[in-house]
Amino acid sequence: MSSTEFTNAESIATHSSAAESNDVPFVAQSDAIESVSNESTNTERLLLQRPTMEDLNELHALHADLRVWTHLPSGVHTSIGQTRTMLLEWLADWERDGIGYWVARNTQGEFIGVGGVRLIAAAASLHSASKRPESKQSSYIGWNIYYRLTPARWHRGYATEIARKALQTAHTLHPEMPVFINALERNTASCSIALRLGFALAHKDTDPAADNLLRCLYTDRPVDDSTIRAFLG
Repeated sequence: MSSTEFTNAESIATHSSAAESNDVPFVAQSDAIESVSNESTNTERLLLQRPTMEDLNELHALHADLRVWTHLPSGVHTSIGQTRTMLLEWLADWERDGIGYWVARNTQGEFIGVGGVRLIAAAASLHSASKRPESKQSSYIGWNIYYRLTPARWHRGYATEIARKALQTAHTLHPEMPVFINALERNTASCSIALRLGFALAHKDTDPAADNLLRCLYTDRPVDDSTIRAFLG
């Protein structure tokens, strides 16, 4: 995908104890994920499925739509090759971790968008997929929630539906790991949904990978500064 993973304007985005650390970021192992299959799951109105290369054209149309990049116009995909690279990274997540972002469709099979949770490696940035671990035995710092919906499906509550399923999945697989939502401050819709779902603002700064715009990092539990630094890279 693009160099920055943010939620879009329509989309979103309990609780366990804070990570204990003496300036050492919280990490967890991904072993348990192997025994859990989340390749296809449901919400109240949606079918969430592991993406395939057959989804490429729909994913490109979504990420090439300027309307879903209102808050970060530079993030728009300008070639299908850019989307293909993003999709290959998502497929690699599934192969390695047994979990990743889903493609969302309604009960009629119509494309709604994409969303879910992705494991973020310790000492890796949200923007540096090349730094993600090769082994399922590698350590992770937490979960990232991402979602992006096609404009025709905005304002129907689908974002919250997807996000709640993402949180449930993250807490089932690794309840000890913090969950993060990264949103630009100007994206008030996503910030509001994060707060509504019980997340708290943990950090705010400018993001050099997003035109130096102010970003807000929300978490589902208290986290220390070293964990935030490790997550953001």
